[in-house]
Amino acid sequence: MKIESDNPGPEVRIEIIPLIDVIFCVLTFFILAALQLSRQQSIPLNLPQAVSGRPTQPLLLAVSVDAQGHTYLNHHLVNSHELEQVVQDFVRRHPTGTVALYAARSVPYNDVVRVLDSVRVAGAHQVALATLQP
Repeated sequence: MKIESDNPGPEVRIEIIPLIDVIFCVLTFFILAALQLSRQQSIPLNLPQAVSGRPTQPLLLAVSVDAQGHTYLNHHLVNSHELEQVVQDFVRRHPTGTVALYAARSVPYNDVVRVLDSVRVAGAHQVALATLQP
């Protein structure tokens, strides 16, 4: 009885060089695809110039909340009832206008939400949030 064979079979080997080639090809594909997605392509256009046109300023109503929680409308101190009246008039006159709510960084979140809620109740649907410079 023979336990060991005198003729061993072919040795099994894993070739790593072709595997590295495939990995580099896949990596190159993903890099090129990512570059193509981030690149914005545009067409050069020569646009006509208008002589009679005027640039339009967006209709904006500025509402501010300072660090003490006081509400200002175009730098004038107002209470919540006055704020709602002015915002209602603004929305009625300019339905596409925007109300900009500026708040200092140190204003409690509750005060900002209170003013934002008052503006929304008054009928403003386009509200932009911003912060004041310290």
